Amino acid sequence: MALAPVEGMTPAELDGALAWAAAEGWNPGRHDGPAFWAADPDGFFVLKVDGRVVSTLAAVRYDDGFGFLGLYITAPHLRRKGHGLELWCAGRAHLDGCVAGLDAVLEQEPTYARDGFATAYATTRYCVAEPSTLPAPPPLTTVAATDVPIDVLVAYERDLLPAPRPDF
Repeated sequence: MALAPVEGMTPAELDGALAWAAAEGWNPGRHDGPAFWAADPDGFFVLKVDGRVVSTLAAVRYDDGFGFLGLYITAPHLRRKGHGLELWCAGRAHLDGCVAGLDAVLEQEPTYARDGFATAYATTRYCVAEPSTLPAPPPLTTVAATDVPIDVLVAYERDLLPAPRPDF
């Protein structure tokens, strides 16, 4: 097995990483890839063995002070062999000087804690076998995002995150 050094990810490899995330049961948004890529195309990394991607990581810098880690996935048959650690170090170096956030699967929280991350909150998901048994939602008024001035949308999100993300 020939392990290559960490490389920058290509857009095609990003599509593959998003497919891996979906296969893991994560829920990447259908249009997340291009938005994250526009924010920081240098923040995507892969590790290859024998020319094939075996581990991925996104370490997206929104500005000089805030970034987010995600898509940290290693092919199942190569997990727990240390392949992801080099990739993790490259992503953390890319975010040097930033406050960094991430979403974690419960099993990995101790791993992230060793690198200084602390749980901020927990998300619980529920599934109903028969959606028809759910009560009807209250009526809502919706508008197309294209009908809202972009500066209003950017300002709304700016109140929710520590860095602007106009590319989103």
